[in-house]
Amino acid sequence: MFARSGFVAPWCALVMMLANGCASETGDIERAEPLGQEDVEEKEQALAARKHPRGTLLRSERLRRLNLRQVRRELADEDFDVSAVKYGVELYRLLYTTVDTEGKPIVASGLFVIPRNGERRLKLVSSAHGTELFKGDAPSFGEDTFIIGAPLTFASAGYAVAAPDYVGLGLGSGPHPYMHLPTEVSASLDMLRASATFATRIDKTVERAVYVTGFSQGSLAALGLARLLETTPDSGFSLSALAPVSGPYEVRRWFRAALDPDGGISAKDATMYLAYLSVAWNRIYGLYDAPGEFFRAPYADGIEPLLDNTHEGLELAEATPDTPLELLTPEAVARYRDPDPILAEPIDELGALCNSWTPRAPVRLYAATGDEQVPYWNSVYCDAALRERGHSPTLVDLGPLGHLESNVAAAREVLVFFDSL
Repeated sequence: MFARSGFVAPWCALVMMLANGCASETGDIERAEPLGQEDVEEKEQALAARKHPRGTLLRSERLRRLNLRQVRRELADEDFDVSAVKYGVELYRLLYTTVDTEGKPIVASGLFVIPRNGERRLKLVSSAHGTELFKGDAPSFGEDTFIIGAPLTFASAGYAVAAPDYVGLGLGSGPHPYMHLPTEVSASLDMLRASATFATRIDKTVERAVYVTGFSQGSLAALGLARLLETTPDSGFSLSALAPVSGPYEVRRWFRAALDPDGGISAKDATMYLAYLSVAWNRIYGLYDAPGEFFRAPYADGIEPLLDNTHEGLELAEATPDTPLELLTPEAVARYRDPDPILAEPIDELGALCNSWTPRAPVRLYAATGDEQVPYWNSVYCDAALRERGHSPTLVDLGPLGHLESNVAAAREVLVFFDSL
């Protein structure tokens, strides 16, 4: 996902909201009313978060209103299937309270999309996005159709869609704790709560039985959210169906393959993923005392500043080598190949998503045999693990597509699944 760089930076988006600046290609699309800069300052966010319980809606802003023709055009421009598009949509940014990696209150943002079909009661989808490095690439900026293509697909077919940015992306404060399952799940659940509140303010009601999906990183967030909904009766929601797409479920094997020149994973993509993971996990778990312990020269000196979520993926691509073995020290490589207790904690937490529970709701896994970043065997593993637990999932082969292409192809397939229930 690093190759997909957003074209509207956070500050540009703020200027647009404040003064209708930042020229857009969307023409007659109705845009948001101004949002004060003070609403996104970290100090203001921290204060607001401390005053309210998790899932409290703090602010909502309409980003865009698209008619039927505009939805079809935007989706078609990114090769999404438009055969199920029936309605125009409205896109809103929500700011809400959630928790950080230490369980402390924090403000996060997300995208909420509804169909323009006149219905007051709507089925609800939680749609979790894939890896994004830059804050301005998050769904709540509502501009990059590749990133919001799945939410647009579902909403234009009649669903309400809650798409969390996750902690630290969008207008949330702080760096993003990449691949930190607890905050991905809490941000997703709290986005559902904020969305339900917002829906009532626009004279809508969302159903509490949720259709859950997610792509790549978001597939893990989706699995974690689905598990929580089925094992936590007081969450306020239940699970209707689960449809994760192209996820790295067999996590230990993925790391070994990423570090193997013949492991079937794009070396450059693996290098960037491992850079992002290492810096993010160091902030949470303390993997190293100094970057030089984990990253080779000359990369050790500049890698952490590049991964504060204010830089785009192309910047990281230009600043990193072509292979993981050129980036990481031998000690770091050895630790990823055979995780010590510090690394084993997040790796095994993610790896347990397919074998630690037995879903009651129907599950379909989607994956592509040509995926160069998250190989197909990950979904084969998850399918087998769920079957061992007594569930009967369906594994859908999207064909010989690459990783990014699988996101596009799956949107329509997931919608067909949800509509069939």
